[in-house]
Amino acid sequence: MFCFSFLPISLIALIAGIAAHMIIGMLWYSPLLFGNLWMSLNKIKAGSYKMHAGHIAGSVITGATTTIVLGHILKGLSVTTCLAALEHSLLLWLGFIATEQFGSVLWEKKPLELYFIKVAHVAVTLAAVGCLVTVL
Repeated sequence: MFCFSFLPISLIALIAGIAAHMIIGMLWYSPLLFGNLWMSLNKIKAGSYKMHAGHIAGSVITGATTTIVLGHILKGLSVTTCLAALEHSLLLWLGFIATEQFGSVLWEKKPLELYFIKVAHVAVTLAAVGCLVTVL
């Protein structure tokens, strides 16, 4: 049996983090929330964007990486509550995601709305995953 002792988090937290990452992403970019606006701002025609197995695999890999790394950081900071995890996760988001992604607005002339859709998605994902890896 494969041993997961190298992980800074439990296997349950890893699975929950991957699931949260994928569910938040699917909802965020669905027509229910910001999918139509995101497609419009990226000049993608409805029906021309088809999901395939590579998208699912990529999402699992990025979800696992985010969950493991965030779990490692929060464990290293001795974070033990969901509230503290939210605080630290959002500070990491502000310092590394929100600031760095703003370059797409400054240098690539991407719409500000697209920037907010993208960085808010990451903020919600990091907050959820951070809380999950702390309490599970």
